[in-house]
Amino acid sequence: MSGWVPAGNYGAKVAASGPTMTTYHGGGDVFFAGTKYPFQAGYEVPATTLVDAVAAIAGGPLGVALFAAPFIANWLTDSGGRVNPSGTGLERQSDPTTTYTATHAGHSSDGTSALGAATTFVAWFNSTHSPSNFTVMSASDTDFTYSSPQCYCTYYGVMTKGATTPGSWLPSSMDDIAPYMSARPPPAGVTQEILDRGGEIPLPQPTITGPASIDGPESSTVNPDGTRTVTKTTMNFSPSTNTITNTSNVTNTTTYNVDNSVKSTSVTTVTPATDQDKQSECEKNPDSAGCSKLDLDKTEVPKIEKVVTYVEEDLGLGAGSCPSPITFHTSLTDGSISFTPYCNFLTTWVRPILILFAFLTAFFIIAPIKQE
Repeated sequence: MSGWVPAGNYGAKVAASGPTMTTYHGGGDVFFAGTKYPFQAGYEVPATTLVDAVAAIAGGPLGVALFAAPFIANWLTDSGGRVNPSGTGLERQSDPTTTYTATHAGHSSDGTSALGAATTFVAWFNSTHSPSNFTVMSASDTDFTYSSPQCYCTYYGVMTKGATTPGSWLPSSMDDIAPYMSARPPPAGVTQEILDRGGEIPLPQPTITGPASIDGPESSTVNPDGTRTVTKTTMNFSPSTNTITNTSNVTNTTTYNVDNSVKSTSVTTVTPATDQDKQSECEKNPDSAGCSKLDLDKTEVPKIEKVVTYVEEDLGLGAGSCPSPITFHTSLTDGSISFTPYCNFLTTWVRPILILFAFLTAFFIIAPIKQE
C-alpha cells in the first residue's frame, strides 16, 4: 500500500459508507500534448478482505494475541466478540433477549419482540372468539392493533416492553465471528495494525476517475491587418477502469476585428492516434504470412574453390578491324567493294549507342529498386 493515501472510512475523508476501505491516489503527473490531466485512482477493499487478513494472522504464531491490538480489539468487541477470560480463545455473545407483553380484553401474551407478543395474543384471541380470522395490523413498544375483515372491526391493545436479558458468551472460532465483523465498518487503524503484524491485504484493480474535459493551450496572434486571432483547444477524455483515453481535441479559432467584434469563427476536431494506431502492421498482426518468423536451417553450405582460366577465342570477326575490300572481275570490268563507309558508321554512331544501352542495363541490374 506504499504511496497510497487512506481516505473514506480510513482517513481524513468520510466519503465512503458501509463496511469498505476506500483509498485514493491524487494524480497530476499524467500529460496529454503537454497538458496536465488531474486524475484520481481509487479502490475499495471490502471488510471481508480485512477479516480474512485478521484470520490469517490469528491462525499463525501470533494467535489470539493479535486481538490485543487496540483497533482490531475494538472491531471484535463492536461485532459482539471478545477474547475469553483465560486468554486462550475467542467468544461471541449470543443476541440479548427483551420481554414484550401484549395486553387486551383482560388477557396478556408474552414474546421476545413486540410483533411476537402481538402474534401470540391474536392466536389466543382467534382460539377463543368468533370470528376467528383476526390478524396483527401493527405492533410497537407501546401498543398493537389487530382486525378481522369479516366483522370490519379493529381492536387496540397495550404493549409493554420488559427487561432485556444479556446474551451468554459462547466459545467461537474466527469462522463464527467473521460474518459479524464483516458486517461492521472496521475502525480506521485496523489496516495499519494488520500490516505492522506481517499481514497481507490484497488490493483490487484501482478505478481511475477524472474530468471529462479540460482546457488545453490558448494562443493569441495579431495579424498584419490589425485583426486578432485567438485559438483555444479543449481536450476531451474518457476515464474507464484503469485507463484514460484522450478521445478528441476540439480547437476553436476566432478572429476579432480591430473593434473586438467577431470577424470569423471555425471549429476543428482532431482524434488523437491511439497506441494501436501507432503499431506497425507486424505488431498488429504478428501471425500474418509476411510477419511470420520462419525456422530456417542455419547449416553452412559447403564451398568448393576452382581455378578457371579464360582463353580468348577467335570468332573470325577480324579482332575489331574493318574487313579488307572485296575485289571482283567480270568480262566487262574489274572492281572492288570497300567496307570503310560502313565501318565508320558503326564505330561513330552504333557503337556508342550500344555501349550506352549496356551501361543502363547493368545499372538497373545492380542498383536496388524501392517498392511501395
